[in-house]
Amino acid sequence: MNRPDVLIIDKEVLRTRHKIIALIFMLTTVFFAVYGTIEYNKGEDFRQYFSSYGFAFVALFFVVAFSSTMCFKMDLKKSKFKEEYAFGPFKWGRWKSFPKGELDYVSLFKQLYRDEEGDGSVSYHINLWYKDETYFNLYVSDYDVCLALATSLAKKLNISLYDATDPQDKKWVEL
Repeated sequence: MNRPDVLIIDKEVLRTRHKIIALIFMLTTVFFAVYGTIEYNKGEDFRQYFSSYGFAFVALFFVVAFSSTMCFKMDLKKSKFKEEYAFGPFKWGRWKSFPKGELDYVSLFKQLYRDEEGDGSVSYHINLWYKDETYFNLYVSDYDVCLALATSLAKKLNISLYDATDPQDKKWVEL
């Protein structure tokens, strides 16, 4: 659907890293499935056959996990939205109306993450706020991408943009 009134925001774009991981797990799936079939045809123990297919099934689960995507779609004319999940050519999700009225504003904020060693990383998030202080988390990426997308979204929806990336200096951005 390539209509100008439908805005599509990819929440989880298949990155090269995810594609490589999915490929590795797919090759693992094929290896264990073929190995189990060969061993079964040789007349080997049933446990060997069963465990190979068990490993193949587990690897296939990871193929699906690393190959699936999710995006957020908004129909600006009808004031509807949809979270759409996809795996290959299969897509699902249903359109819903924005609850309880109009959209309020778009916000951009910074999220810090720390691992066990204390090393940190930063990601930026875009939220779409509507009445009753409720929001949708639309997108996560680096600062430049999120700022450009949040600015574009606020302009298209004709609503305000709130920049909360610096907790000491939160501000409304002029569009």
